[in-house]
Amino acid sequence: MSEFVEKSCVIEHGGKKFESGGAMQVGKHMTAYLKKTSPTVESMSGGKKWLITDWHGNVLSDEVRIINTKPIWNGRFSNTLYYLRFKYGGRIYSGTSGGDGTLIKARITKLNNLFSS
Repeated sequence: MSEFVEKSCVIEHGGKKFESGGAMQVGKHMTAYLKKTSPTVESMSGGKKWLITDWHGNVLSDEVRIINTKPIWNGRFSNTLYYLRFKYGGRIYSGTSGGDGTLIKARITKLNNLFSS
């Protein structure tokens, strides 16, 4: 599995350009985005299909399991913290996210599958 750092993550607003760091996988760490698809698509996470994507919406993984959720009081972007696992490049990652469209910070685990404890 090769490391990557996503490029060209620019938003233009009011005539000004703003650049984000985008998705990256370096060493044991990965940063990406959590995306929820149609709730009619069945999946491992209780009837909602979650995807791991890069900044541009390209799917990095469709094997995602939401492990737990925790309320966030006065959260800036979300009222819920999601604990999740996903598979990328043949490895299992574990991390947290604020939900649909928000950043994921994860690291490689020693687990063999998404359902290991």
